[in-house]
Amino acid sequence: MKRPQQHIIETKSKKQFESLIPDTWVARELGADYGLDYLVEIFKSNNSTGQLFFVQLKGTDSEIINDTISYQLSLDNIEYWNTITLPVLLIFFSSQSKKFWGVWTNEIKENIVLKKEKQKKYTISLTSKNLISANFFVELESAFTNDLPSKINIAYQSCNPKTKLLHKCLVKYLKYFFNDVVQFENHLLPNTCLLEYKTTRAEIVEITITAKGKTHQLQPVKLLGNENFLFLPNLDSYNIPKALSECLLLFSLLNCDKNIKSAIKIIQHTIKDYTGNYLPMESLIVLTQTAIRNDKILEVNELAKTFILTNRINEFQFLNSSILILNRDKSLNKLYQDNLIFAIEKITDLYMKGMLSYNLANSFRSSSNYYLSSLNYQNARKFEPKYKNRHYWWFEYAGIFFLTGHYKIAEAFYQKSHALKADQNIPLVFGLIGDCKFFQGKFSDSMVYFDKLISQQTKPNPFAYEFILKSMIAKTLTDEKLDNLNIDQILSEKLASEGIDKNNEQLFYEAIKVNPLNGMAWFNYGVSLSLKGELESALTAFLMTACVQSWDSDAWSNSLSLALTTNKLDLFSIIYGAAYKSVGSEFVNHFAQSILDQPNLPIEIKQELIRILADMANLYDEDDDSVEQ
Repeated sequence: MKRPQQHIIETKSKKQFESLIPDTWVARELGADYGLDYLVEIFKSNNSTGQLFFVQLKGTDSEIINDTISYQLSLDNIEYWNTITLPVLLIFFSSQSKKFWGVWTNEIKENIVLKKEKQKKYTISLTSKNLISANFFVELESAFTNDLPSKINIAYQSCNPKTKLLHKCLVKYLKYFFNDVVQFENHLLPNTCLLEYKTTRAEIVEITITAKGKTHQLQPVKLLGNENFLFLPNLDSYNIPKALSECLLLFSLLNCDKNIKSAIKIIQHTIKDYTGNYLPMESLIVLTQTAIRNDKILEVNELAKTFILTNRINEFQFLNSSILILNRDKSLNKLYQDNLIFAIEKITDLYMKGMLSYNLANSFRSSSNYYLSSLNYQNARKFEPKYKNRHYWWFEYAGIFFLTGHYKIAEAFYQKSHALKADQNIPLVFGLIGDCKFFQGKFSDSMVYFDKLISQQTKPNPFAYEFILKSMIAKTLTDEKLDNLNIDQILSEKLASEGIDKNNEQLFYEAIKVNPLNGMAWFNYGVSLSLKGELESALTAFLMTACVQSWDSDAWSNSLSLALTTNKLDLFSIIYGAAYKSVGSEFVNHFAQSILDQPNLPIEIKQELIRILADMANLYDEDDDSVEQ
């Protein structure tokens, strides 16, 4: 039987590889199940150092030209190697030239550029700089640490003494800020940052940085011959020379994951005079994300203040916005707000003060601090009077009045917002104006606006279900002569309380007649009606409770149960959609539990009902586009 050529190449590569390993080391061959070929343990003076790394060996008999080898790798394998805690050295062997090339797998991952979506393979090309010499592992012994793949090799190319002096000065700063990360001219390291200095006319130095597969052209540096910083014996970490600022700033952004604290410090010390383009939004998001992951968010906050003090308003906006974007549990809301307050106090541009005040108002609104939200909406208009002509200012401010129970003012603000945007059809504002009228007890008027919104929905929309229910309820209340009454809240609450004490259905109805917006009266009235078997009237009572008290899970749950009992399946779907949007996903479990608690319902029906509830909830999550615009 003929042995496959690839097996012969693999045998050759293993024999050649093992001959390279120092005799004092141990290279343990692993089985095929591991997806790796060797676990190598480094020994010094016959004693184990505890330092280990994996080797994945690849062999080829393809022709080698100019000491360059190309090999196609599976992206799944690259991802797998980078999940391994220990370093992984990928070694290629040419049976033609008897040479080895090596690369640490994390360097492949960092430099990968995919050409199309769902790409499954990636072709790597290694050149003469990746050749493994006979002394490679001997040299590796002195340089190796288990965190070797995280180190950065700083290499440079320079053409004259002055640029070499400039690089020497840069090295001092890199050692000071990134001492635990950088090494210099160490070809064994997997990550290399190459700095190239070229001198052109009039002592202009052009600097390029090549790292992570990309080349960055920095702003030209002019050396006039009087750069004293080049000759100072000690560096001043607080006063970074302008000639080095962009280089250090870019290095910090590229490697903020290595030492986030130092990266932020460098940006703080270089930003004042910086005029380049290496602080885009995406870089600041990565910086903030890294800081949060390393519990250094306070350092990011200090950087935000530095941006303000140096009049870098755009960078401040980017950085502060990234705090908000990455603030998944809202724990950083106060930090975001404090930054805006600081910025408003320090900057002098009235337009910017107005915009930041508006952003601050929106943030306070989202955290339910309605007083400070209102104050900052007013400040926004004070600093920038043009806000009075912007529909969204009236729209957002209207929400504050609505949430604090000032429905008439909220209605006026929504109307103003609509008037400023009359040339564009925005159905949502109709629903909100209808809401304002509804909570003023003007039910017939509210129907007009609810129906305007509903008529413009071309497909079922969970966000509109609340308004559909309110329109139905408003019609019922209008028919019952409860429209546009002189509301007496105090008397209504007194009657409802007496009704509870005396278990008197008539008192609940009397409470409703003097205040149709009394949720407590409606709920208890619904209970009384359901006990009497008047299920459709009870359903209306519970729906009215839910519309007035959207937080009331029991009212929503009772409404759903009665809709099922009375076989109103279309209404059931609308109620469920409105409840899901009003109370949240926890309502699904709340109502499912009420189904499970039904003693006379067969388990198969219970399970089928709960399955339908879950499917409907998933549908509402997918269709979360709010009302059609």
